[in-house]
Amino acid sequence: MPVPFLQAPPRRDQPELIDDTGHAYALFRESFLDIRIVNRFLGGTSAALNPLCRMIGRMPDGETVTVLDIGTGSADIPLELAARMRRLGRSARITALDNHPDVLRLAREETAAEPSISVDEGSIAALPYAACAFDFATCSLTFHHLGDEGCIRAMREMDRVTRRGWVVNDGERAWWTLAFIAAATPLVTRNAITRHDAIASVWRCYTPNEMADMARRAGFPDARVRRAPMGRVVVTRDKGLPARG
Repeated sequence: MPVPFLQAPPRRDQPELIDDTGHAYALFRESFLDIRIVNRFLGGTSAALNPLCRMIGRMPDGETVTVLDIGTGSADIPLELAARMRRLGRSARITALDNHPDVLRLAREETAAEPSISVDEGSIAALPYAACAFDFATCSLTFHHLGDEGCIRAMREMDRVTRRGWVVNDGERAWWTLAFIAAATPLVTRNAITRHDAIASVWRCYTPNEMADMARRAGFPDARVRRAPMGRVVVTRDKGLPARG
């Protein structure tokens, strides 16, 4: 007989405040910086960039890496990627994409001093780029906003615009992640948006099995789905190293 606590709770598509416009910009900005701290210290940044950097490491020396980061938030993932590429002595061109006006403002502020990063406006539902425009794409903490069909469409769009592969990184919906976030969030932030959205986002997230099923339905049964530390699910599609046209 199934043990209820060991099963994932049913998904609840609860609205998140951060999706809205009209918040005071300082409050909105502070909430995204909370997400940056969570990514850095609870493994989200590594969950996104470790598989990406393994694929990049197989590229020929001297070749400029092109990466699209979708749903970029405060552009913390592009900034860390730029730093890693610099340490490795690799040239990179990184595009940070979002469609929320305040996010675009924030990302441009945060990346103003990083010449390898540009910020574009656009939707993951219909990426404003030609086929194979980038080597790689990443998408962090965005899929839970999209719904099943939106996730499938996003995977297909990420695959369309990339030559070499893509990485999706999001939270995992589980009883333990709900309990952890509910207990920890009031202790680490007083931001009203973060306090509301932290638990709402976990209810909206997907399980590894659900992510794998969506990858299959999108046409990518070869995508690798795995758990990462601290309640993350990572989907990676490695296309290998096709020659650039």
